[in-house]
Amino acid sequence: MKELLAGPKPEEGASSELPRGVKILGIKVRGQTAMIDFNHKLEDCGGGSARLQGMIAQIVYTATDVPGVEKAWILIEGKKEVVLGGEGLVLDRPLGRSDLGY
Repeated sequence: MKELLAGPKPEEGASSELPRGVKILGIKVRGQTAMIDFNHKLEDCGGGSARLQGMIAQIVYTATDVPGVEKAWILIEGKKEVVLGGEGLVLDRPLGRSDLGY
């Protein structure tokens, strides 16, 4: 997760969808779910639904790359129900790779 926050290196030719200033306040693993608590900067994810979906996918894919972790629950400052973006995407449960539709 630290590498995700740091963003890709220029030579990797990739980009990050996470807004600047995003920090992880804590990570707990319960069973097969990683609960990742971000600061409020995660809510500053302007750019439309494609960017929002990309950001969520980056978080979920990074978390579920850890052996034994199947889902990621995205929290903001301890809140388990998060509303992101102008579209009002509600995150109120853990998400796995199969939930993303890729």
